Amino acid sequence: MSDADMLNGGSTMPTNPIRFQPNGLRGTDLAIWDPVLIDEAADVLPTQRGELFYEDEASGVSVGIWESTPFTGVMAPYPVHEFMIVLEGAVTIITKAGDRTVIEAGQSFLLPKGLECRWHQDVPVKKYFMIFDKQDEQGITSPAPSLVVDGAAPLSSIAVNPSDPLLGPPPVLHARTAFENATGAWRIGVWQTGPYHRSKGPFPRYELMHILEGEASITDQRGNVETYGPGETLFIPKGTECNFLVGEHLRKIYCILDLRGPA
Repeated sequence: MSDADMLNGGSTMPTNPIRFQPNGLRGTDLAIWDPVLIDEAADVLPTQRGELFYEDEASGVSVGIWESTPFTGVMAPYPVHEFMIVLEGAVTIITKAGDRTVIEAGQSFLLPKGLECRWHQDVPVKKYFMIFDKQDEQGITSPAPSLVVDGAAPLSSIAVNPSDPLLGPPPVLHARTAFENATGAWRIGVWQTGPYHRSKGPFPRYELMHILEGEASITDQRGNVETYGPGETLFIPKGTECNFLVGEHLRKIYCILDLRGPA
């Protein structure tokens, strides 16, 4: 069950940070999307709705919101890399090996391209998603990682990227990588910082951020300031002119597409 199979034409290319909204950016009913392949034993097609917040076909990245009535999908290799945050309901991912992972509202999880799995939900589900979909991406080459991204897991100290255009003293950083693809371009994990001030300039990658603790303030190219706190999700398109400021503390789950590879 891939959202990449449900994107209905067009592309959205904003140049500002995007604050995710649980009822969509328009605040109206989500559009009906085409049905997915379901298990042959199922007798009712699910009703799926969604909204695409951003899409860059050249890079293979898309983000948005999706909801569906209950269904069971087919067992098949997952066709894309996808990171998801469950807003409502619960979903069970069943692998070909028989492992079952239940993801509930408030949790984040990932499905790597190539993972043999089946999607099952007994109740309506709503989620945010970020997808990396490139035909030449080979998918997983090793056993699947833990699918749930644990935001409370212990972190390790990491060095400051010397190429980051920082204002003020270097921050104290900690992080943990939950998954990355073979090239290191698609990365998911948890990141934490103390006071941190990145000067205004083009953002170097595509990044979804889900704030767990603390606050971050982002000033866009027009001088508008938006502050994001615990439980909020945002997406910064590559090339966005912005200033990123953490006054005291920030802990976030991130999903990054950086076609330059890891720093």
